[in-house]
Amino acid sequence: MKRSEFSEWCRAGVRLLDGATGTNLMRAGMPRGVCTEQWVLEHPQTILKLQRDYAAAGSEVLWVCGAGFAEGLAPDEGTAQVLQMEMEHREELS
Repeated sequence: MKRSEFSEWCRAGVRLLDGATGTNLMRAGMPRGVCTEQWVLEHPQTILKLQRDYAAAGSEVLWVCGAGFAEGLAPDEGTAQVLQMEMEHREELS
């Protein structure tokens, strides 16, 4: 992808990417050592609030809870459920 294409992609709306979301979730109350995906599914408002806060601050790229994506791994069932939940709420962020 060329730089100009990436810039255009970024301007097209809120984007969801994989990143260090776990650190922010721990700051928001997620205990260490729990299964992140399971905790997010049990506390969906926490991740959605985190993403809304970033969008409200002007972010056009948001990090999702997607363990392993940085290494190019396909999501497991728990991660797929979290991503589905995040995508269902994506319109709230735009």
